[in-house]
Amino acid sequence: MSTVTIRRKGLSDYQQIWSQLFDDLGILQLLRGKTKVLIKPNWVNYKSADTGVTTDVGLVKGLVRMLGVDERLEIIVGEIGQS
Repeated sequence: MSTVTIRRKGLSDYQQIWSQLFDDLGILQLLRGKTKVLIKPNWVNYKSADTGVTTDVGLVKGLVRMLGVDERLEIIVGEIGQS
């Protein structure tokens, strides 16, 4: 079964959003024993995050900070560009 959660974005408090999501979805438990995680933001378009087409950099930064709590975890941010 899939779980969906929706949060309102505050001014730019992505850290709080990620903290709530990690708690609600049990993210750290899912990653227990893992050594790498790939974050694949949607950055293949030139449009700003305000359009909803691309991922806000602050959202990715907040996620990297939350995942960085586990120092054993290698965090990779990757995107496939268009040619």
